Amino acid sequence: AVLRHRTGVGTSEGRSSRQFVVDYAAMYQGFFAATTDLRLNILEAFGNDDQLCARYTVDAIHTGELMGIEGTGRQISMIGITIMHFKDGRVVERWDVDNSAEVFAKLRS
Repeated sequence: AVLRHRTGVGTSEGRSSRQFVVDYAAMYQGFFAATTDLRLNILEAFGNDDQLCARYTVDAIHTGELMGIEGTGRQISMIGITIMHFKDGRVVERWDVDNSAEVFAKLRS
């Protein structure tokens, strides 16, 4: 099971770890399908045997339907930090903080 904590759009509360993985994969597939010129920039990453932390930006052009919003042709710029805890080589806990709620609000306006 993966314990996931998130600020931004969506939560993992009440979902099984299998459903979480399915939903997470669908979210990324939808994002990739709805954007072009995608750039993931790892600004900083550090960790140890059982922890990893990364600070990143994601930049893309919104060209297709995303979270119910038709393509706008506008630039998307997200910033975030992810912290993952591992046990036996698998993620068992994940913390995400990002500005996705702000980004989607701007796309809707």
